[in-house]
Parts: sequence; structure tokens; C-alpha cells
Amino acid sequence: MSETLNETSALALQMKIIDDPTWQQQRQAHWDEEHQDAYAECWPRTTVKAVKQLFMRGEINRKGLAKFSAGQRVALYFQLFPVQSREAFIFILGQLEGDEIANFNAHEKAGTFFYALLKIKSDIRHDRFADQSKAQRLAIFDWFWGDKFDLNRRVPCLVGGSSQPIDVIAMTVLRHFLSSIFSWMDCAEKHQPAPFWLERMDYALSAFDCLDEDAFSIQRYDGHDKNREGFQRVLWGLLAGPIKSAVNKLPAHIKEMNQIRDKLIVRFREIADHKPAFDSLWQHIDKHGVDFERKLKITFTLSEEQLIEWRSTITQGKSPTYFGDDDRHERWSSTEAIDSKLRRLLKRTDPLLDKAWADLFCKGTSNVELGADEEDLDEPWVQLELRKNINGTLILLYIFPESIQDVDALEVGVFDIISQLPVSDLFSWQYFGPI
Repeated sequence: MSETLNETSALALQMKIIDDPTWQQQRQAHWDEEHQDAYAECWPRTTVKAVKQLFMRGEINRKGLAKFSAGQRVALYFQLFPVQSREAFIFILGQLEGDEIANFNAHEKAGTFFYALLKIKSDIRHDRFADQSKAQRLAIFDWFWGDKFDLNRRVPCLVGGSSQPIDVIAMTVLRHFLSSIFSWMDCAEKHQPAPFWLERMDYALSAFDCLDEDAFSIQRYDGHDKNREGFQRVLWGLLAGPIKSAVNKLPAHIKEMNQIRDKLIVRFREIADHKPAFDSLWQHIDKHGVDFERKLKITFTLSEEQLIEWRSTITQGKSPTYFGDDDRHERWSSTEAIDSKLRRLLKRTDPLLDKAWADLFCKGTSNVELGADEEDLDEPWVQLELRKNINGTLILLYIFPESIQDVDALEVGVFDIISQLPVSDLFSWQYFGPI
């Protein structure tokens, strides 16, 4: 670690963790699992050693990291430093030199580092902010950004010995905020905690004051600005409606999601009352809807005995091979040939269920292939996922019904079929798929 770090400072006390044997063992395992091979494949041994020194000890060895660009080095400092705290960020910012200072602010990189504080990565084993509580993460966010969006805000500490402005764009803030909510609702089956961004709704919504009228165009954006494209997609999706169920079988946690969306809609209404372009967009969506595909999700639970039976029936008793052209068809939960796999199960339970399934998807068509690749959504695409829960195995069946006009009827039909199987905790809902 740099000699400029005072041994009695708050950060020095936090950095004592790097000498703890248990922490070292866990950190080494993290390095071996996620970083060693990734860096070793692309960089020379001396560079990998310098990266590991940063990761394990917080040592900034610019000579060893010289093959990285200034922007890459800044990203490494923030992402790999052993302690992710306000004191650590102040230290890192103070250590930046030359081109690193310019690259910290270039293309909103500063924003990227600090927006990450409000991301929830429950599916990732090693979250860089895992040691920080929710309150601590929010406190760091407040320290860096303040309580209201400000185009003229400056970094709240010295950057390489000088005061620096923050390169920030209102639409970026809103894209991060709205995307966190939209993605949370889109992945409702994962039972993720509510986004931290909801705790800073006032800050995010204050950025609406800085948007121009073009941000609320009723025309689909077709340019190269990822901020504008992403903002439009999630704003339209949230305005278009809540998660819905044609069979009124929404689980409690999804009802709570819809209630949170309702509160956001109330805030949107307050903003739209003072932004005519926003109000016009909203009226247009209320009248015409949005040209988004809905995807249908159905979840249910199988006991371990039922799971074994399903797997055996679908694979016809064959053990999956892990080599050869037929492997994808033998693994029972792969997307390959899902139609025929499920129909084996339905036919065994009741031949009428098999016929009902065929009628749902094949009405008006000669042969609908439900196992199409995800990239090719010209026809309905069905996939199975398995997730463990306390009652057994949660099965997620989700469908992109692109060639089906009446998605409500499809949901009712699929729900009715699945309800006649020996399953429990059956729920279904619809939300917006990709544009």
C-alpha cells in the first residue's frame, strides 16, 4: 500500500483486514476463481502480478500496470482495491496521476463507479461491495452525488491534488434508476430484494428537470446513443403497465412490485404535469400502448420425487451425454426440442393435455417449433429453468409468444394445462420482453 497512507487514518484501520488469515484465504480463492485465468490469458506475468498486488494488498504499482491504458488502470483501482469504502475512494482519487485524472471523468466513468453502489447483484458470488451495509453504500452515494441532481457538481475530494468537476448526464442517471426497477420486475421469478435505487428516488427524479423535450418523443429512438435508447425503453415499459396475470395468480412479492411501481407512477404524474412533452407521451401510451412483446412466465414447484419422474419421462430414461450432436436434445431442461419434451410428459399424464397443448400453439399454423434459438423469435420460444427452494425445485416455464396474438388466452390455456399436473405453488404472469 502507498506510503502516503497515514497509519492511523480510518482507511489504515480498515486495511488491517488484509493481514487476517481467514480474509486472505477467502480473497485468494476469489482471485483464483474469477481473476487468475482471465488476466493470465491476456497479460504477461509481471502485469498479472501487479494486478494481484492491487487486489490482495491495495498496492498501486504503475510500472507493473503500465500495459493498461490510463482508463483501464483507474477502473482497476476502483474495482479491485481490497476495501470498498468512502475512505478508500478518497485515497484512490488522491493517488490518480496525469492521464488517469482525465480518464476518471471521461465518458462518465466517474458516474459508472459510483452508480455501482446502488446495484444489487444477488446472483454474483463475489460482490465488490459485500462488506458494506446498505446504509454504508447509500452514505457513500450521498457523499459523492449529494441529495439532488446537479450538473455543476464537483468531486467532493481532491482528485490527484486538484478539484475536479463530475462529468454527469441527466439521462444516464435516469437510465440507471429506471433500468434497476424495470429489470427487477422483469426478473420477478428471482425474488430479488428491491433495488437500492428506490432509496434515492428523489435524487434520480430530480434529473428529469434537465431533460429536453426530445427525451419524450413518441417515436421509437433509432440512433446510436445507448443512454437515450435505454432510457426510452424502460420509461415506456414502466408507463405501459404493471405485471399482469390473466388468471389472477400473482404471487405476493409481485403484487408488492406493482405497488412500488404505482408509487413511482404517482411521482411521474407530478413531473408530467409540468412537462408537456412527457404528458403527451403518457397520453399516447395510454391510448395506443407500446409496441413491446409480452413474455409469459409460469412458475411451480416440484418435489424431489416429482423432479426425478419429470426428468426420466422427458429424457425417456436416457442419461445425458456431454459430447456429440444429440447432447442438447437429451438434457431435459435445455431449450432444444422443448415442445416434444413437454408433450411426452403431458401425454403420459393425460393424452387430452397433450392435444390441448398442441392446439394452443399450433392453431392456425402447420408446425410451430418451440425450441427455436433465442435469437430467432419469429415463432414462440419456450424455455425451462430450475431453481431450488425450500419446498423442492422451482420450475420456471417462460414463453416469448411472438406469433400468438391473444397472450391472455395463451396464459389461461397454459395455466389450465399445468394446473392438471401434480405441481404446487402455481403462478403465472406477463411482462414486457425485448423490443
